[in-house]
Amino acid sequence: MPKTTDALWWAFRITVEKARRPLDVDNVAKTIIDAFCARQIAWDGSSFSQLGLYPDDNCDHVRILQVIGAPVASADSTFIEVFSRIRE
Repeated sequence: MPKTTDALWWAFRITVEKARRPLDVDNVAKTIIDAFCARQIAWDGSSFSQLGLYPDDNCDHVRILQVIGAPVASADSTFIEVFSRIRE
């Protein structure tokens, strides 16, 4: 299995379903991308800095982002898929 240091860049597919209120996909994307950014993790003062996938949340590190949203009658849900382009 490749290590995170083998990644040339990252991609995310985020599927969100919201019940009973409007969905703002801009807020979803930024929150998820920041959750995996080492700089943001350190800035938040988290003790989990080793879990950052990439140093900064820009296009050098996160190249593809797909957000799929839909209103639903049942409970809210978020499904996150993380992909990387690895060194050969």
